This record gives sequence, structure tokens and C-alpha cells, in this order.
Amino acid sequence: MAACAELGNNMFTLGKDSKAKDADQFRKTSEAMALYIRTKYGKESAREFEHCAEFVHPIPAVDAAVTLIHGAKVLAHTTRITAKLTAMRLLKVQLAAAAPAFDIDLVEKGI
Repeated sequence: MAACAELGNNMFTLGKDSKAKDADQFRKTSEAMALYIRTKYGKESAREFEHCAEFVHPIPAVDAAVTLIHGAKVLAHTTRITAKLTAMRLLKVQLAAAAPAFDIDLVEKGI
């Protein structure tokens, strides 16, 4: 009951001696619940509650020009990263080859 405190008096209980006023109370409660759901969870959730059906977002249409521009940007980025990796691998090989000739004592002495 604490979870529904924000609904106030808009609570519906169905008893065995249902009367016409119960249907009116049910309608008011449903409207209050839809409003509550709309304010807490958004229009789509309230629409799902009101119509008892899941709301499916339509897939947006993408312009072909946008797809081409995006593909070009991805290709340029991939090329740039590949070039950097190649340069780093070459540097690693060069450093490994130069390591035996490197005098560590001079580095430790600060010379």
C-alpha cells in the first residue's frame, strides 16, 4: 500500500456486491494511474498501460549520404589507427634490437 501512496484516494477494490459507482471509480483510478505512470515513466509507458499493448518504437530512416559519410569516417579512423600500430610495432622491434648495445650503467649514473 505504501507504493501507491502517491495515488491517494484513487484506489479501486472490486467486491462481490459491485455497483455502478464501482465502474466509475475504476475509470477514475485507471486515469489516475495513467497520469502517475506518465509522470514517473514517460508517455510511452502510460500509453502501454492505457491501451494494454506494448509500444514499439519505429526504426528511423537513415539517409544514404549519412551512411556514406559515416563509412568514410570509420575507414579514415581505422587507417589512422592501423598506421599508428604499425609504427609502434616497428619501434618495438628497433628498441629490442638496440637493447643489447645500450649501456645501462650510463643511464643509472645520469650520463
